[in-house]
Amino acid sequence: MRIGRAACAVLLIAPLALTACAQATAEPDQAGPGYPPVCLTGLPAEPDGPVLAGQGVGAGVLVYRSAGEPGRDAWLLTENGRFVKLPPVPVPPPPATPDPQSSLLPGATAEPQKPLDPMFGVHLSPDGRWLSRPSVAFGSTLRDLTGETVVRLPGVFDPGQWSSNSRWLTTRPLSPGGSSAYERHEVATGEKIEVRLPDRNGEAWQVIGVRDDGTLVMTRMWDGENRDPDPRHESYSIVDPVTGAEVHRTTIDFGDDSTGPFGLVVDSTMFSGSNTGTGAVTAWDLRTGRQLWRHSYQAESPLDYQFWGMGGVSGSSVTVIRNHSMGSPSFADEIEVHRLRRTDGAASLACLLPPNAELVLPGGR
Repeated sequence: MRIGRAACAVLLIAPLALTACAQATAEPDQAGPGYPPVCLTGLPAEPDGPVLAGQGVGAGVLVYRSAGEPGRDAWLLTENGRFVKLPPVPVPPPPATPDPQSSLLPGATAEPQKPLDPMFGVHLSPDGRWLSRPSVAFGSTLRDLTGETVVRLPGVFDPGQWSSNSRWLTTRPLSPGGSSAYERHEVATGEKIEVRLPDRNGEAWQVIGVRDDGTLVMTRMWDGENRDPDPRHESYSIVDPVTGAEVHRTTIDFGDDSTGPFGLVVDSTMFSGSNTGTGAVTAWDLRTGRQLWRHSYQAESPLDYQFWGMGGVSGSSVTVIRNHSMGSPSFADEIEVHRLRRTDGAASLACLLPPNAELVLPGGR
């Protein structure tokens, strides 16, 4: 997830006092990238470091830019505490032969395109190893930050979901006629398959996550005529992408503060956020539909305006973002990244960023 001045659409409006009802899960946590000591002392607004080149620099913890302004440099912070500058995304040169359908007057020449914003289309895998960036020429690239491997994803301008173990990635490339079928990539081996969707009464399906075993978590997409009359109940299916067989289906009762499928999937657990009342983050077991634990955020005072937002997946934990700014720099405070433990939701402060910073976290969408 990327947060900035205008990126509060899926944020939770809620502050800091935490309460939780915890129930143990059957699966152990997986380690994500470790946050270096500089994170707890506060990241600098203008760091110093080399430009990202072809050699390995170490697993990425986050990508950020101070104040979220397009003219500023974007920086990758690595697990070993290094700051690495992201170069702008290059664009292809104009064609040598003018387009006969061009609206330019005879003799006029097109101005060269400027490089794209360095934050455009940036994603990090949950383990921090893979950095995804678009290439206007063909799609996206996955860059191994721990080595020199580069994987091309033709036609993919916005990669989908990572599994929490960073083995699998789902994509939906663009075809000449629009979006094509979903694909599942095993990044380390280069294996790619076209996903088969369940065939039931012409229903449209949306992939919202990929589990560590490679099966997909899907939900049905509804139009205005056939949407479930009770949106608090959402149905999720675990699907074999090779055969299209529905392995398991679960219905979750979110209650009155549902955000439905806008949560994050971490293997067999889904984390949802609330946009009503005091706000909360809740963990759900996708195999049983049971609530595992819930954190509720209580306001410290009637005037204590804070946003909490889903940030990403770090190993088997999730990260959330706390932001005081409310869009007003005069009230801006440091942005906090908190990590919620998978087993019981225990929260710990992971990183402090400059006020109004724009950031991308591992596993964020």
